[in-house]
Amino acid sequence: MNIQDLLCEPTVSPAAVALGPTNPPAVETKTRRNFEEYPRAAALDWELMPHEADEAEEHFQRLQMEQTRLFSNSHHMIDVLESSSDAAVDEPRKYSFTNVDKLEEHLLSRDKALIRHVFIEADDSPSPLNCSVSMLKCVLAYEQVPPAFLKAVYAFGDRPGDLADAGLASFGRHSRTYRGHTEASENVHLSCEWYLVRSFEKRQGDVMHSRDWPWLPRQMAVYHSFNHENGRSFFLTIRGNGLFRKQIQARRSLLASPPVKGPHAQREAALQTALTTHLMYLSWCCRHWGQFIDDVRTMVWEFLIPTRTRPRALDREPEEVGTPGLGAILTKITFRDLQNMNGHADYLRNALLNLTETGRIVRSMTCVPFSWARTPASTGSKASISRFSCELQSFAATIEVAEDQLRALAAELGQGIELHKKGLDLRVWHEQQQLENKGHSILQKSPIKAEDAEPGLASVDDSGS
Repeated sequence: MNIQDLLCEPTVSPAAVALGPTNPPAVETKTRRNFEEYPRAAALDWELMPHEADEAEEHFQRLQMEQTRLFSNSHHMIDVLESSSDAAVDEPRKYSFTNVDKLEEHLLSRDKALIRHVFIEADDSPSPLNCSVSMLKCVLAYEQVPPAFLKAVYAFGDRPGDLADAGLASFGRHSRTYRGHTEASENVHLSCEWYLVRSFEKRQGDVMHSRDWPWLPRQMAVYHSFNHENGRSFFLTIRGNGLFRKQIQARRSLLASPPVKGPHAQREAALQTALTTHLMYLSWCCRHWGQFIDDVRTMVWEFLIPTRTRPRALDREPEEVGTPGLGAILTKITFRDLQNMNGHADYLRNALLNLTETGRIVRSMTCVPFSWARTPASTGSKASISRFSCELQSFAATIEVAEDQLRALAAELGQGIELHKKGLDLRVWHEQQQLENKGHSILQKSPIKAEDAEPGLASVDDSGS
């Protein structure tokens, strides 16, 4: 089935809706029929432009081709945390699903979930996700996630090389009005945003070598949609471990159903909860940079200090060098150290690039809640948005300081690399000089005798004739 086939499918007429549905709700039929076609089916849900429909087709093909890399073929587990809008059910609940049938059945039967968190995890960031491609498609199709979010999904899974080389962080947002899950539903105003961010976490246990990186790169993808009519929030979090699932489960206020005290009270409380959740996620992006930079600076200075304490001979041309004991110093300058320094420089460049992209995402998120406030908002909503913006500005300032520190450290390391290269050149020249001097010394101690000379040289008389 292609996009054109989906676009040509018959729809239920208004007359049929007025008579009442004779089949199960439209969302059930639609989800069961089309979630395997995600994101092709998004051409219907999102009314995509032709180029966007082509991109959705490319995503569909890529998901099929990269199943082995992206998804585990043995361990499948999706965790769901949610609270109900039903006042009689105020206790947040946790569900775990190991197959797509149970997951789909739950999504179709839990329309009253006011706050829903879906967590997809992996053993670590560069490992396959602990779910099947069908389970991911089921969640994305039911929650009508834009196909563009899949760009963040591709950063996960089994991949060669370092996570720092897995691509840039990303950010996207969308706002739309669409028809509700059932054919008789009214139009719904939905806003959504998603981001892929990276940071570093301290390596667990002892570092095997003093020059091993004590920090590991981590990444996280978050998708969030907000219903402006009833305040319903949906979060999808993809990460290498259960850190945020445990944190949200421990913070009951992030899952509690808000009390209804006015016409907009539920929406205002839901908005505040959503903003608080985003702050918890985004604070992770800048929480450890200070300690990360301190540790990296210590490691880099293990190379820089010996280079800087070497004599000024390194600043001269080789033929000008006559420093006593220079050979003992130059033997400490090794090509292996230069390789390590270049590796550190690459790591710093990748860290700086991802930090810069993360700062851009944090600054972009400051504009998101203001778009949410397009519908009627009371003073409470405006106060929540103001606090959210202030916190993000603080995060952005922290990231800017870390950027400056990383740039300065990278510049120092670059100078050290150039000095180290010059030291290696000087070492080569010095060793050549030593070999030449040793050869002259051997010749002086063992002069060539006349009988050992070549015959032609022996017949030459003193007059040179």
